[in-house]
Amino acid sequence: MPEDPVAPDRVTGGVWAVESLDGVALDAQAWIKIGSDGTVTGQAPCNRFSTTQTAPLPDIGFGPILATRMACPDLDRETAFLAALRQVTSGAVSGDVLTLFIAQDGALVFNRVPEGAGG
Repeated sequence: MPEDPVAPDRVTGGVWAVESLDGVALDAQAWIKIGSDGTVTGQAPCNRFSTTQTAPLPDIGFGPILATRMACPDLDRETAFLAALRQVTSGAVSGDVLTLFIAQDGALVFNRVPEGAGG
């Protein structure tokens, strides 16, 4: 029987605000939210996006990303952020920090947003 691509409880239902990409602070209002049903929604530096979770932690991955196409001054960061999400191969949670590892030895680091704030 195939494994259900649903994230563990410690990842689902909350909003995760991006802190850094490959060790460099990503000074943008970007976040993701992983639903218990495997749906993923979020805000990249410019546009909202959605995708699906294709595998549970620790071998997390995402399907095709659908995003709005509004222009903004942060398009370079937007492109880097979405490209990194497409390349995620695994992840880990430590307390209120979610780290998504990228195929090329990089990482996206997120902090859990307290309930009632943001997202």
